[in-house]
Amino acid sequence: MVIQHPQNRKILTVYDQRWDMWMLPYKKALSSEEGTRADNKETNLVQEYLQVTFNLPEDSECSLRLSQYTRKYSVSDKVDKVYYHRFFRIMTDKLPDTEEFEINGNKCRWWNISDLEVDPKTQKNNAEIIAAVKNEVL
Repeated sequence: MVIQHPQNRKILTVYDQRWDMWMLPYKKALSSEEGTRADNKETNLVQEYLQVTFNLPEDSECSLRLSQYTRKYSVSDKVDKVYYHRFFRIMTDKLPDTEEFEINGNKCRWWNISDLEVDPKTQKNNAEIIAAVKNEVL
């Protein structure tokens, strides 16, 4: 999920303890099916997740911007995998605009996309995600 502040255009990240790094908010999809019906179902699930996790209003702007397959080495499983990603863009000014904050037990931080592009941990683990967000989602 790409949660963006409409005024300063920064992108929200959440601290992930498993990876010991700041990551875009994510959740495993219900299915990897393709098509309008599956995309609509996943959009609804993302909106519910945003309400529960970040207290965002039900009517927050949430749109599916990109679906793509990515081949990537899985560090945890030590094999190449193919991932199907759906990228959702959410514009909101309903979250604190301080650089770092906590909400519902989640440590959050706003980033400029250019800072994510040079962050060593982000580049090591999610360079292709940040490139897709910059080039095709925003």
